[in-house]
Amino acid sequence: MAPRSSSRSVKRIVLLGAPGVGKGTQAEILSSECRIPHISAGDLLRDEVARKTKLGLQAKAFMDDGKLVPDELVIEMMKPHLSGSFILDGFPRTLEQARELDRIVKLTHVVELTAPTDVLIKRLTGRWTCTKCGGIFHESQHDISKCGKCGGKLYQRDDQKPDVVKKRLATYGELTMPLSAFYKRMKLLKQVESLGAPETVAEKIRHALGGKAC
Repeated sequence: MAPRSSSRSVKRIVLLGAPGVGKGTQAEILSSECRIPHISAGDLLRDEVARKTKLGLQAKAFMDDGKLVPDELVIEMMKPHLSGSFILDGFPRTLEQARELDRIVKLTHVVELTAPTDVLIKRLTGRWTCTKCGGIFHESQHDISKCGKCGGKLYQRDDQKPDVVKKRLATYGELTMPLSAFYKRMKLLKQVESLGAPETVAEKIRHALGGKAC
């Protein structure tokens, strides 16, 4: 179990928000700016699935149906990564995960990104993923006939299809939105509207965190 720490040099940041709100993009910006690891629960899960690990095989059925992977599996997967500084994207997603995270480490910042539902649906259903390099492109900004990075074939993951997207957003509303109240009670929560260019949103996050993230 990772040690709890109150050191000012340690930055433990959680990005909350519905699927499609831009957590991954903002986590990458913060990671580069602060020089601390970006840990994406979704990427870790997809890696487990691709490698056909025991955890990956158990998680796959839930992911394909747009449902959250059970808490115990996600917590088991995340524990080895919860030391030092980090930016968490996609974890925690339930109150049980948040409580377990709080038992393991002391967070320094929690930022909740928000956007209207129709915007989220448009963002998610327009995403295409490369079969070779894993790059993600949006049909409103890129030619989806081939990957803009390696020329590979693009496809839509099951969790990017309209019916699954709606399930994902419904599940978020039911299980993940209560985290706002949880972190508000802990006096950690900052809310930022995720509209506009990525750097515009990043600047909003810096402002919410007192002018700088690091």
